[in-house]
Parts: sequence; C-alpha cells; structure tokens
Amino acid sequence: MMSSLRVLEIKSCPALEVFDLFQKGHNYTTEHKPWLPSLRKLIICDCPHLQPQIPLPPSATFSELLISGVSTIMTMEGSSMENFKISGDTLLRDTVDDKILAFHNLKDIKYLEILWCKNLTSISFKGLSQLISLKSLKIEYCTELFSLDFVAEHTHEDMITVKDAALPSLESLYIKECGMTGKGLSLMLRHSSTLKELDLIGCPQLKQLKIEEEEKVPASWTSRYLCDASSGYADDTRPSIAVDELVHIPLNLRKITIGGCPHLIFDGSREGLAGITILGEEVEEEGQENGRCLLPQSLEQLVWYDYSQKTLRPCFVGNLPCLKKLEVNSGSLEYLQLDSCTALEDLEIRLCEQLVALQGMQSLGTLRSLVLCKNSRFESLQLHSCTALECLEIHQCRSLVSLEGLQSLVNLKHLIIVKSPTLDYFSIMESYEPVEGISSHSCELFPALESLETDNLSTLNMSFCKGLTCLRSLRLTHSDATRLTDEQEKALLLLGSLQELQFKHFWHLVYLPTGLRSLPSLKSLEIIFCNSISGLLKEGLPPSLEKLEIYNCSAELSEGCRLLATNKLEVEIDGDYVD
Repeated sequence: MMSSLRVLEIKSCPALEVFDLFQKGHNYTTEHKPWLPSLRKLIICDCPHLQPQIPLPPSATFSELLISGVSTIMTMEGSSMENFKISGDTLLRDTVDDKILAFHNLKDIKYLEILWCKNLTSISFKGLSQLISLKSLKIEYCTELFSLDFVAEHTHEDMITVKDAALPSLESLYIKECGMTGKGLSLMLRHSSTLKELDLIGCPQLKQLKIEEEEKVPASWTSRYLCDASSGYADDTRPSIAVDELVHIPLNLRKITIGGCPHLIFDGSREGLAGITILGEEVEEEGQENGRCLLPQSLEQLVWYDYSQKTLRPCFVGNLPCLKKLEVNSGSLEYLQLDSCTALEDLEIRLCEQLVALQGMQSLGTLRSLVLCKNSRFESLQLHSCTALECLEIHQCRSLVSLEGLQSLVNLKHLIIVKSPTLDYFSIMESYEPVEGISSHSCELFPALESLETDNLSTLNMSFCKGLTCLRSLRLTHSDATRLTDEQEKALLLLGSLQELQFKHFWHLVYLPTGLRSLPSLKSLEIIFCNSISGLLKEGLPPSLEKLEIYNCSAELSEGCRLLATNKLEVEIDGDYVD
C-alpha cells in the first residue's frame, strides 16, 4: 500500500519524534533499494523533534523535496532531479556521509548548493563519487568545511586514489566565505578532472596557486597523505601539495575568479616556470616579486578582485595563451604588464587607484573591449595597436590626460568617457593626423561609431560630428550648462543617423536644442534628472519620434509631455507609461 505513495506532507508537528515510515526496515537495505519508490513529493516542516533514522532524500525520482525546521537534520531542498540544496546548522554531526544523505538517490542531480553549514567540517568523498551527473557545486558560508583539520577526521575507508574522479562530471566549483585550506581545495580539484570554472571568494586561508604537474605526483598517492595537518613533510617523496597554503590547480581550467583572498598569489617562481620564456626573455628568480603569474594554457577568463601585489604580469604554459578576458580590481596594483596576453579580447580595470601604467599594449591587436573605471592615478593610454577595438569606456579616471592612437580605432562602435574632465576632445580632433596603413574615407575620428556617452559638451563640434555618419545613440550627462551653444546645436544637426538622444543630470539646463525637430531619424528622447526644463520647444518634437521618456523632471515638463501621448508616440513619465 505504502509503496504506491506519491505525496507525503508533514507540517507543524512539534511533538512528533518518531514516524514509522522513517524507521529502518521499510524497503530500505544496505543495497540501497528504493524506499517508497513511487514517492514524488516530500515536505516536512516545523517538526523540531522528529528523528529520521534513514538517509534522505528517500527517492531518486522526486519532483519536490523540502525538509526544514527539523533540529536533527539540516535543511534540504530539491526539485526536478536537477537542483539540490542543503543548508543550516541544525546538523548534530560535523560530517555529511551516507548515514545522513542518500547520495545514491542524487546521482542525477546537476546542481548542488551547500550553504550556511558553519559546523560542517567534511563531506564523504565516497558519497560525492556517486553524484555522477553533478556539473555545478556551490559552497557558501561553511567556515569549517575542509579546514585545517578536516582530513584527520576522514576514515581510511573513505579515501579515494588520485586517479579516481570523485566528481567525474563537475564543470563549475564556487566557494565563498569558507575556511578551506590549500590541502582541502587541492583534494577537491584533484578529484574534478572535468572542471572548467573555479570561483574563490572570501577564502583567507588560501595562500598560493600553482599549476598541477601530474608527472610529479605518484598515481598511487591517496588523500590519506593529507592527514598531516602540519605545513610540510620531512619525507621529500611526498608531493608538495601537502603544504597547507599551496593549491595545485588543473591545467584544463577555462575561467578563474578570485576575490577577497588577500594573501593569495599565483606561483611565478623559477620552479613553476621551468623551461618557459616570455617574449624571448628568461624568467627571473624573484618570480612573484615581478608579478609573473603562471596560468593554464587553456584559461580563457581571469577575474581577480582585491589583487594584493603591486605588479601583475600574466604568463602561460608553453607561451601559448588563450586568455580572452581579464578583469582586475586592486587597491595595490601599480603596473599591469600585458605583453603575453596576445589573444586578449576584453580588458576591465576597476578601482585600481594606484595604477600608473599599462605595459605591453602593443600586444593587444585582438582587443575588442576596454573598460577603465576609477583608476585615479592613471595618466596615459596608448591605443595605437588596438585596431580591433569596438568598445571603449573610461569612467572617473581623473588624471587621464593623454589618449594616444585614437585615430587607429577605425572599428570603434561604442565610446563612453565620463567624469574624466581633463580630456579635451576638441584638441584631440584638431591634432588628428592620418596614420600610415590605416585606411579611412576621411580624416574623421571613429568612422564606425554607433553610440557615444560623454559629459563633455565640447565633443559636439562641427569637425568631429561631421564624421559620425553611423552614430545611432548619443547620451549627454552631468553638465552644468544652461543650454547648448550655437555651434553645438549646429553640430548636433549633423548627426543625421541619430535614433536615440538622452539628456541626463543636466541640473541647470533650461532649454533643449532648438533644432531638435530637424533630426530626421530620431526615435527615442530621454530627459532624466533635468528639473530646470519647464517645457518643450514651440517647434515641437521630430515627427519620427516613437518614445519620449521623462524622469525626475519639473512638474510642468511632465504634464506637457503627458499630453503628447498617442498611438504612435509612447510616453513614459517617472517609470509609468501614459495611457
């Protein structure tokens, strides 16, 4: 009778301690035969004294599982046999094994999250080895998990040899705010042969990353060697992975994200770089002192927040880089050397307030996107070799006084330069000279430019705007001007292909451009935080306009725009569309 049970819900039973179906012997044996094989939905909530005596979940085919408010077991959530989450500190034991979790019933899950288990120190690797379909593992706020002493608590029966993959399908490992040591992380990585993405956020005990060198590790080596919690071994035959602070990372990683790991560095020593030259230059012995970071040849993305060194110079196994995206955020970084990043397409440098130089820009002929944000000491940018660049963003780089090579950016489509007041666009335009080898229809800058955002109205000059034949979007922001000058208004009318125009944070702007109606292709007009404008122009709006957006402007302007709403013109005021 019970074998056909499909839905079981037990809620708010504070006195319940024993439930007969949770006793051993009901269709559950050591061979892990299905218990209640037809069960698809199990919900147990607010039964603090209930003591299940069999591992959960009870079925390998559940569509919904929720167990919470049971003091003897952690919270469990699962759905559709793909997602499973365990969380909370109610677990009485400090390990998760097959006495608590029915790993054999989770062999089809693809996404596993372990959250807020502050007392948890270890998870059975034999149990994990049964999660043969697992693609993503996320561990957050488990401050003791795989910490310094976790391996000593493993029994010998739970050990797995290095050549075995406990997580044979794992592609993504995300670890945040955990006390994991180098030993613990190395053990996990060594059993994740298919891993492609690694995220390490807020792991202060991690000190050093080094590329895995499999030939140095005996195939018979087992995780039992990790049981010594000291910082090293007297026996030199044991691999260097045993050092607490050293993490060996696999060679096949494609993406690494690091943040909140203040002591973490990549090993750039002579040992790690043996036999490798960079642009014909021998690697110096000081290794990390010159910022060299040896990265897997397969790596395509590196995102590093809170980088702690003064210099960063990525280099690659075999000097054959695949790195396409590099994002750095560092209060310490002074020099970023990019000569080895010859495949780079996307570069973001944010909050590097000590940065003074980008070196090796001549190697970035493949770069398509460059973002500089809040790098207050950065003064000069060389772009002569960046002929493939399509997107350039500069935000709050207040010392940036020199942009060289702009004439080489013949493929630039999107340009944002805001809160960098020392840049004089008119002077840049006047000093423009054609570059040998760069073909262009004329001497205008950015012939392919499609969108422009700036807080410098001097950009709107006749010589500059006449070459912007492809410009579709113009965003003007953060200006103290009360109106555009006559020359600026005339230059604006040269933008015959313009479809989107935005005025934002023009606190003192009183009048919109008088020739606005003459823009033949304009479809969208946005007026945002411009509360000094009392109304639209008498000439009216362009007949091509399809959308008018007003946000946080004067009541007079909002009311006047409200009356313009038609079936053809969509009007949005303070986030609400006018009927």
